[in-house]
Amino acid sequence: MKNSITGFVAADESRAERRARRSQGRQLLAATDAEVRPRLPAFPAPDLPKAGARIPDNWRGPVSVRPPAHRASTRVLQAAYPFLAGTGAPMQGGVIGEDVFTRRPYALDPWEAYRVGDVRSFSVAIIGTLGSGKSLFCKVWANRLLSMGRKIAVPNDPKGEWTLLCRTVAGVTIAVGPGTGTVINPLDAGPARPDLDSASHEALVLQQRRAVLLGILSILRGHVPLAAVEHTALDVALEAVLNRVERPILGDVLRELETPSATARELVGDSGRDLFHTMRRLVRGDMAGMFDGQSTVRFDDTAPMVSVDTSRLRAASPEARAIMTLITSTWIKQAISVPGRGKRVIIHEEAAIGLLADVTASGSGLNDKTEQEKLGRHDDVSNWYLFHRISDLDQLGDK
Repeated sequence: MKNSITGFVAADESRAERRARRSQGRQLLAATDAEVRPRLPAFPAPDLPKAGARIPDNWRGPVSVRPPAHRASTRVLQAAYPFLAGTGAPMQGGVIGEDVFTRRPYALDPWEAYRVGDVRSFSVAIIGTLGSGKSLFCKVWANRLLSMGRKIAVPNDPKGEWTLLCRTVAGVTIAVGPGTGTVINPLDAGPARPDLDSASHEALVLQQRRAVLLGILSILRGHVPLAAVEHTALDVALEAVLNRVERPILGDVLRELETPSATARELVGDSGRDLFHTMRRLVRGDMAGMFDGQSTVRFDDTAPMVSVDTSRLRAASPEARAIMTLITSTWIKQAISVPGRGKRVIIHEEAAIGLLADVTASGSGLNDKTEQEKLGRHDDVSNWYLFHRISDLDQLGDK
């Protein structure tokens, strides 16, 4: 191919100007050939190197350029490639990967993405088969969001894999289960809300305690709903305990159910006996020492990260694991309900198992999750659900 010179030509160029321009171009090409040609070897030459002639400004070389593979749909490739580029807007959030099209680092913060209208919810579903790196991805992303002032909570860590990260960022790890010596009182009042007066706070605490007791009974009874008279027996026993004890524990409620007062016996008879025998496992059975006393730990809502290590519960009964998850979720619910505590990410490991338990619990746990999702934006909470496969959701039914 002959050498050529490319340039712009004025639209009103005259014939004389065109002749002068072409003459100048021919002179420039002749001068260039006279300078370069003596340095070129005869062609073809048997001793010509594979990489080409070794002369200045020769772009040939032994190492060929291999650009990275690019993946896109045919619709995009026919029009956009290779002219794809990032927007140039500053990244908001923690870097979690690379844009597959522009090769630009990709960052995401749920709150910032919602603020600019990119998403409509704070919640995230992370789906991957066993060993694909779901938990590792969550740890990296959560660690980077911590630097932005976000808080992290892991209410159920069945493998204890969040403990190292939690300690590294000066967080709090709570180990529960047999042999840990940790006692959690399901009837803890939780932190006081500054926006409520004393009477409203007491009414809220009573409602929370009643809900926890109903949840525990539902788990222990195989999700069989309580009869109307049993509801009354439980309410009467709880009110009697609160009238004489400032910080009640499960043992106090059990004593009222076992030996009710004359007034309570006249109202509900011996209906509380069945409830007593159901809840006896918590203080004298296989769960003794886990829930039958004042709490030895508390949920520190000021810590940057809090994780509950439930790995010791692998050998415990399914009911013990379910009750522990219920109580730790109640802890977090109480903490996030206090206004002004900052933005928080709640990471649900093995989310399919937890959601399935909520569905089978007469819908009460699922209703609580639904309410939590609806109020997520108001409470500044981003829920991350980890699933093995999307078909796990089929087990939940139409709900």
